[in-house]
Amino acid sequence: MHNEYYMEWLDHLINVTLHPDIPELSQMSAEQADAIIVQLGTERRQIEYKLWNLVFILIKDKYIQAQSSHYHTSVILLIDQAFVNRMKIPPSSELERVYDEVQTVLDQLLSYLELRFASYLSLDKEVSVRYLLATRHELKVQLDKFQAPIVERIADPKLTDIVFDVINEFIKADGKSYPITFKEVSYFKSLVKDLEVLDQPEKEFCIYTALNETLVGIDFNHNRYINHFTKRIIERVDGSSEIDTERLELLMHLAKDFREMHVKPNTSLYPRHPSLKTTISNWFEHEITFLKNKIQAQYEQQEAATNVRKKPRKVLLSLTGDQISLLLKAAKGVKVLLATTLTTIYREIIPFISTQERDDLSWKAARSKSYVGEDHDKNVLIYVLEQMIEFIRGY
Repeated sequence: MHNEYYMEWLDHLINVTLHPDIPELSQMSAEQADAIIVQLGTERRQIEYKLWNLVFILIKDKYIQAQSSHYHTSVILLIDQAFVNRMKIPPSSELERVYDEVQTVLDQLLSYLELRFASYLSLDKEVSVRYLLATRHELKVQLDKFQAPIVERIADPKLTDIVFDVINEFIKADGKSYPITFKEVSYFKSLVKDLEVLDQPEKEFCIYTALNETLVGIDFNHNRYINHFTKRIIERVDGSSEIDTERLELLMHLAKDFREMHVKPNTSLYPRHPSLKTTISNWFEHEITFLKNKIQAQYEQQEAATNVRKKPRKVLLSLTGDQISLLLKAAKGVKVLLATTLTTIYREIIPFISTQERDDLSWKAARSKSYVGEDHDKNVLIYVLEQMIEFIRGY
């Protein structure tokens, strides 16, 4: 079993060597502080290297889990003690500068452990009050340094308001209303670290900015952010064109780019809620389907209107379809209509005729009816023709 304690020097430094109750520390020179800071960096690298080798030394998972949990707890305890010590140190002193570096080194070791041994650590445990106080203080100091420059660079003030409101809400949390876990602390530390390195000015018309990519990547699934994100997309699409097909094309392009965004595994603001990627992907599908249906409905309306315009104007006759069939056959028989075939006559004329019973007549049905005429239809037709003859004589 492994017995060496890798952080012995760091532990002794915080609990003994740099204990604020030692009077001589108030006289620490810049050279002494620099030497300690350099050594801190060296020790951190050595500790990380030894921790990395634990997997190969211990081999069995139960031993790796035991040691990684041991070192994770040790770092937390050192962070607690370093925070208590720092509160006793006069501001702007060399000792304060050293403790700033101590805090940085401890945070780096904690991040390394949580990343390297993620599968062995249980980050759902509740943090101690002192560790929470130390984290809140650290995050507040960091925000005070870079919040204003970020707000100035980001062209979307509502977005920065949402992000910093959520962070400040966490900083103000006392852990009494609900338990705060190591996973939650780790999330906000990572978020603040990612924000700190944002140095690219962003343009107002851009949707997928570096800040948005960062928030999507860490699953910042806060309702205010989701609503703001989708609202910005709607504004972008609606402002791009008044033509629905062009808006649909842009929406599908934005959906494709969103789906390709990288998301860190096992990272989420609210792990029990649906992920940001899932929620917004579903929203995209809904919006795309809605727009497609709208375009289809418009197309069908246009087709219907076109068909109405294309529909021929018809001549209404008081005769029935069978009687019209007989009339056209007779006109062909006496060569009033000079088409080569009776079929041609019916095909060319019938579509333009309607009766009092039917708006649409079938030329094929008319042709079949012409072969056998009913006596009643013949008599009606003869009567009509006789009336026409008398009418003509009266001109």
